[in-house]
Amino acid sequence: EELEQAVEPMEKNIALMRILCPLSNAVSLLAAGALSLLFLLQRKREAALLRILGTGIFQTRLMLALELLILNLTGILTGAGISLILTGNDSLTAMLLAAGCCLAGCFMGTTAGAVLVTRAKPMELLQEKEKGE
Repeated sequence: EELEQAVEPMEKNIALMRILCPLSNAVSLLAAGALSLLFLLQRKREAALLRILGTGIFQTRLMLALELLILNLTGILTGAGISLILTGNDSLTAMLLAAGCCLAGCFMGTTAGAVLVTRAKPMELLQEKEKGE
């Protein structure tokens, strides 16, 4: 009976963690995607200047996206390395799943942002920026 009293709260904690872990991964995916999208939307003027200088749409999208994806991947790998050092191999699968969700969100946000930024005509993007100043 004492053993049941000791184990019961632990089982409740495990059940709660089974709910919170996927929820935190979903929040990570959405947050990473939204932040990547917002970061690229702030770079409209830079994209417009690249386009005016003769860079093609695909090359501009690729430059903007790769720069942000490399930065995100570096951060994710650094965080995963620190996590492995601190926790050991105990939570490797959960950490890889969380890192994968974050990277997927970064990829989706970066792709959407690069397309949105380069979709408009360069002169319109520059005029839009001047109106806001």
